[in-house]
Amino acid sequence: MSPSLLVAPKGGRETASSRYRIHDLLPALRASGWTIDLLTASRDRSRRLRSAARDAAHLVRSHDVLLVQRPGRRREELVLLRAAAVRSRVVAIDVDDPMGEQGAAGWAVGAASVALVGNSSLVPVYAGRIAQVHVVPTGLDVSLYDPSDRIDERVVGWIGDGPAYADSLVRMARGVAGAGPPWRLRIVGTLGDDLLEAALSEASRGIDLELVPSIEWESERAVAAEVARFTVGLAPFRDLYGTSFKTVQYLAAGVVPLVEAGGAAEAHARLALGDDAFVVEPGDTAGLAAALRTLDDDRLLSEHGRRARSAAEATYSHELVARQVDSALRRALERA
Repeated sequence: MSPSLLVAPKGGRETASSRYRIHDLLPALRASGWTIDLLTASRDRSRRLRSAARDAAHLVRSHDVLLVQRPGRRREELVLLRAAAVRSRVVAIDVDDPMGEQGAAGWAVGAASVALVGNSSLVPVYAGRIAQVHVVPTGLDVSLYDPSDRIDERVVGWIGDGPAYADSLVRMARGVAGAGPPWRLRIVGTLGDDLLEAALSEASRGIDLELVPSIEWESERAVAAEVARFTVGLAPFRDLYGTSFKTVQYLAAGVVPLVEAGGAAEAHARLALGDDAFVVEPGDTAGLAAALRTLDDDRLLSEHGRRARSAAEATYSHELVARQVDSALRRALERA
């Protein structure tokens, strides 16, 4: 008999972590034999009565696993999750970044017997409190990130929520400017933040700078097309716990990551390129500029890009990640 899974996602496809860590994995999980129902996303507060009625219909049926991703946005959510847990054999949580443990989130951590975490640094956060903790990287559709789509050369790029990384982006922009032409800087995701755009313009004096406030984030094809324009991808350090998914996107597109040390971005880069990875200490603008001068070499860029792409195919495709999720949940059921 097929195991059944009830998923409580953080958001829909417009929410990046939910798109990659939940929604993109569901087809592969169904192909592995799971029957799957979805509760209303935590971020969705519209049509609450209709959503609650639809969710209640799912709760009539028992499920083998309840998988919860960052709850707590809706007042009725805790009631629904408790009811779902009563009719589930296993409660699992998916965590790609640290989360507060108030309300429904705190309940989910306390109820879970398995945690799927996006970064090994998160293991100590839950080990000892949750019986099984598995590191599950954030995967993607590698086929969409086609290195042959690259249009420009010598483009240093960054993509994501610019204001959330403002300080580190500005300091890395200074390093790119220190390398000088022929490098150009392209930042995707400044969200029209005037102060950030002014700071980036000041920091990147001496090189061409292109700022893209926003794109169609719901479409992975749109994201992949932007990443394919980069030659080198910046991965600033923000904290130990984030998955630095942009670095995985760089690898998939054959873009050479240039990362600040200390987080998941460094782990991704070293997995792909080993000791050849370009890693600098946070704030080392001179080291960043020196790395770019080294990378101003067609042969080196081509070789590193090929190795980056191969690493993404071997480690981060969402089919491979779905298998890890499938294995972890089945093991939890065996122990339930």
